[in-house]
Amino acid sequence: MASGIESPLDGDGHKPLIVAVIPCFNEVRFIGSVVLTVKKHVDKVLFIDDGSTDASAEVAGAAGAAGAIVFRHDCNRGVGAATRRALQRAKEMGADAPVHEGTAARTVGTV
Repeated sequence: MASGIESPLDGDGHKPLIVAVIPCFNEVRFIGSVVLTVKKHVDKVLFIDDGSTDASAEVAGAAGAAGAIVFRHDCNRGVGAATRRALQRAKEMGADAPVHEGTAARTVGTV
């Protein structure tokens, strides 16, 4: 992990893949610091721009989300749709513990 904290191994000696999912709509002012903070606690960051009309996706990418995955909806579909898409993509990536950005730090401590 980026923070240097190693995830415990499961019973099969497998290190869980922890992926933070961050849905976003017009959060250019805050998204950079959110991505920088969250990526310290997880293995990958999956950012979903839900049709933002500002530069949220570009700022998230510059902060490090592009090193993982940045998705964009062409129009605003709502936080539920963005979260569902992010969780689906995390599962497709093989995530053992996809977590919403609001709970990432607390969840990593329990995995």
